[in-house]
Amino acid sequence: SRSSAASDVYKRQVSTQSTGLRMTSQVPLTDLEDTDLVNGPNRPCNEPLGATVEYYEGHLFVCTGKSALTYKEKIQKDVPFLVDLKKALKQPSAKLILNLCSYENTSASLGGYDILYFHKDKRPVIIKGITTENITQLSAYLFENITPNDLNISEIPYGHVIFVCCHEQKDRRCGLCGPRVAELIKVKIDEENLNAIVLETSHVGGHKFAANVIVYPSGDWFGYVKPTDVRRLIELIKQGNVPRDIWRGAMGMTEEAQVRISPNPKVTKKKAPTVPPPLPQRKNFWTYVAGAGAVTVIGVVLYNLLYVKRKRI
Repeated sequence: SRSSAASDVYKRQVSTQSTGLRMTSQVPLTDLEDTDLVNGPNRPCNEPLGATVEYYEGHLFVCTGKSALTYKEKIQKDVPFLVDLKKALKQPSAKLILNLCSYENTSASLGGYDILYFHKDKRPVIIKGITTENITQLSAYLFENITPNDLNISEIPYGHVIFVCCHEQKDRRCGLCGPRVAELIKVKIDEENLNAIVLETSHVGGHKFAANVIVYPSGDWFGYVKPTDVRRLIELIKQGNVPRDIWRGAMGMTEEAQVRISPNPKVTKKKAPTVPPPLPQRKNFWTYVAGAGAVTVIGVVLYNLLYVKRKRI
């Protein structure tokens, strides 16, 4: 395991740059032997990254105004409203992901939540003031392309929104690697005056790939992101250049499509085709007649053989 000195160095590096987000992470270092705390945190790319994003069509982020470092392991304990929201999203055609994020919740004083919504075929929007009372209207907007008049929907005021998984209580690797990457992205956005924002998010899946980053509206996912990769993510925002070596997949892309363009796709085990067992043949009346006839013929042949043999004797 890493020494306490290395841990102190990492904490000093984080605390020297104030970004308005809570970035200091008190993470135990057990099971983090593969993490370079002095120069990073960096983690080696031990597994293929490509095609590790399951197909989905939309992503909802419930805004909390709080750092993901504070989220409990089960996020519904932080936001009980999620229980009702998940029930409303259980539709046969629903291919949506639901997360919490650190974006400001302007509806908190009214007992509601703001939701950032990204979809492969729709413009990114923020839906404000969602409560258990108007979840039905939200469902109509998501699944029936109906825009109820009483829903407060507006465009997200940023050209790009970058989400970094910092869900420490879900997995310590995310709590250790995510905040540092998020901090550096924010610094670069401010330095270059980009129309973008970086937000912390709850667990997005694949914590073994920490740090995990998602960039919208393109919906590109990245894993094993190191501080040295931040510059390339900024180039993605500015020029659309996707760093494929750390690319996991994208919104609206099937696994096959991800495999075709990934330089390092995961190896999918092809399932052996299942051969159905032969159906039992039903025996009808004529089957039994034929069987009885065969027995009769055999009996006659044996009788004749024995009869002839006795006659010769």
